[in-house]
Amino acid sequence: MCGAYEELQELDPSDSMKRTMEVIDLLLEQIEEGGDDKVVSRGLDLIAERENEAVSYYMRPLDSDGIYNRLISLHEARAEIEEADHYKSMIDQRRARKWTLYGDLHMVLGDNTLAFKYFERGLFYGPRDDVVDEVKKARSRAGKRVDKAESGLPRVLRKLEVRPSDGKLIGDAVKYLIDLNRIEKAIEMNGRVLELHPADFESLHREGCLQFLAGDRREALQTFSRLKEDNPNSTKAKSAYNWTRELLNGDVGVD
Repeated sequence: MCGAYEELQELDPSDSMKRTMEVIDLLLEQIEEGGDDKVVSRGLDLIAERENEAVSYYMRPLDSDGIYNRLISLHEARAEIEEADHYKSMIDQRRARKWTLYGDLHMVLGDNTLAFKYFERGLFYGPRDDVVDEVKKARSRAGKRVDKAESGLPRVLRKLEVRPSDGKLIGDAVKYLIDLNRIEKAIEMNGRVLELHPADFESLHREGCLQFLAGDRREALQTFSRLKEDNPNSTKAKSAYNWTRELLNGDVGVD
């Protein structure tokens, strides 16, 4: 166990979470082979120390359920319930983080029906204490936007019966449809706006959002990339592009 133990002892988790996990994985392999109890205990203590440092620095659990599940099994076998419970809570925090990030993303994309559901899931798993209130507020905002869409959509559709080519009304309808997760109808109506106003920023932004929500994430990234290049000062375009790229790159810290 010397090689992996010594490397983990010298390693600074703030240099790289990936390398921290790789060395922990190597040390776990040696611990799982068995050996002197004192040596095993020393190895588990060092892993706990480095895991805590990494979580504190990156403000999230390690990016691996596998490592946590192995640590849980080892500590439960040693009747070390407190340590096992800690690692179980880290898995729950990973779940909470995943769903909260999905909620944030879908708020950016405008689908507040899904955003609300994702925030609910995040709260179920229990995010870190310092972000619970923030997640609750975001869930509340998403819920209010859904309520607004439910009451606003019928009014807009009635107006469109009188003014079917009104680009602003169509855009409002599309926004409400996205809020309500009625994606197919939103795609159809947004296409009508783009026919009338092919360079309209909001409609092009909604096109990218709808591509993402329909599962065409790489197409959405390309749309947001073009929008960002054409509108370099737009925070909205940059935010949508960055969120989409992060999810496609798998940087949200979930298996």
